[in-house]
Amino acid sequence: MPRSLSAFLCVLALSTAATAAAPRLGASSRLPVPRYESIAAAEAFGRRGPGKDHRIDWVYHARGLPIRVLEESDEWRRVRDPSGDEVWIHSTMLSPSRTVYVKEAEAPGLTLQSAPRPDAQAVAYMQHGVVAVLNECLGGWRKVTADDATGWVPADALWGGEDCALPR
Repeated sequence: MPRSLSAFLCVLALSTAATAAAPRLGASSRLPVPRYESIAAAEAFGRRGPGKDHRIDWVYHARGLPIRVLEESDEWRRVRDPSGDEVWIHSTMLSPSRTVYVKEAEAPGLTLQSAPRPDAQAVAYMQHGVVAVLNECLGGWRKVTADDATGWVPADALWGGEDCALPR
C-alpha cells in the first residue's frame, strides 16, 4: 500500500474513533445525552410527550430519585426511571445533582462499607429502593451518602452509578 494512502487511512481511523467517543450534546441544554440527573421537585409529572397538552402517565413523589435523560425537546426531557419507565418531564423539575438507587438487597441489606473493598468494615445497610447521593467513583466502587451514613458500595448494586460524570 502506498505510504500516503496508509497515512490517510490511519488519520481517517483516528478521526472516526474520536467522533464515536465524543458524547452527543442535547439541543437545548448542550449537556451530554444520555446523562443522569435527579428529580428536584416534591411532585413531578411524567407525561406521554413533550408538552403540557400530553397525558400524565406518572406522578413522581420522590425528590432526589435518579433518572436518565435520554432526549431533549426544548424545555422537556425524555427520561428513564429506575423501573425502566420512560416519560417526558419539564426541565425545571430536574436537578443535575447525582443520586443512585439501590437495585436489590438481600437481608440485612446492601452493605455500606468504610473503604472501597469487599473486606472493609460495614458502616450501615441500605434496603432496596433507597436513594443515596453519589459522592465519588473509584473503579467499580461508589462512595454514597444515605441519611447520615457515608460509605462505599459496588457500582453494580446501584441504578445510576455506572456513569461517573459528577456535576461540578
